[in-house]
Amino acid sequence: MNYNFLLLTRGSEFLFHHSSLFGKCFLNLFNYSIAHTTLSSNVRSSLYFFIYKFSPMVTTDIAQLSRECNAWRETLRSYRDEFGQLKNHLQDLAGHQTNKDVLLEIEHLDNQFHIQLINIHDLKQAIKLHHRRLSNEMADSTGQNLADDTTSDHEKLFNDYQQLENTLTEVKQEFSHFADHIA
Repeated sequence: MNYNFLLLTRGSEFLFHHSSLFGKCFLNLFNYSIAHTTLSSNVRSSLYFFIYKFSPMVTTDIAQLSRECNAWRETLRSYRDEFGQLKNHLQDLAGHQTNKDVLLEIEHLDNQFHIQLINIHDLKQAIKLHHRRLSNEMADSTGQNLADDTTSDHEKLFNDYQQLENTLTEVKQEFSHFADHIA
């Protein structure tokens, strides 16, 4: 059976499904918080029971997933613009170089920028298709229920998004090191 959780904050209540991305993040945070407090074992057991056995109500909020998709796409657009500027900067640096090793590194970085721009485009398109699917499910559904494969697709896209962000950070650092070295 799937359980939903109720997160109480000052004047607000949030419901989320245990397999949702937010649900997993909350449970990780909750487990960390419980492990680093001085609560008695009885209180800890009661809190875990409350969290894990809360009666089912509403599954993952489609509108929240839609907002996440929009935020990811906006961030990817920013990365696309940033990598386009970095590629132009690299071309400016290349015009002044004659050293064979430096030119090889410029070619390597140019290839990396090109590949990452393709990766950004592909992930942005996959998120766009997923967002359309979310919108269709919202329109077709009287409730806020998501198909299991839609939720797992969303989590996979989030993992892909995080991996791409890490890769983009590495490429930017590599370029920054290179630009500082030849300047």
